[in-house]
Amino acid sequence: VNPAYIDLESRNGLGWLDGFNEMMVRCGYEWTGHPGLDDNGQLLSLHGRAQNIPSSTVKVIIDDKAPHKITIEGTVSERTFKKAELVTKTSFSITPGENRFTVNDTLTNNADYDDEYQ
Repeated sequence: VNPAYIDLESRNGLGWLDGFNEMMVRCGYEWTGHPGLDDNGQLLSLHGRAQNIPSSTVKVIIDDKAPHKITIEGTVSERTFKKAELVTKTSFSITPGENRFTVNDTLTNNADYDDEYQ
């Protein structure tokens, strides 16, 4: 589901379920778990936002030499002014003819201020 069609706050914060159709599911990095209000009264939707943020960059790499491994790399940034600047870099690799794939994630907190994350 295109993230533009997901309203995380719908159904009292259960909108995350409308996009729950991926091969690999991501929960949020700022918060995760059941929807509810934080100490400031802000609605925290089910499992946060990371799953429904589109990649800012996507790259496909195909090795020149056999067995021609195929790697797809992407970057997702979960940002909130003066709150979070979390960047996830993911690579998904598969080699033709093999019955497995590899996923590597790197989550980096680029914020220059302290905050609590789950």
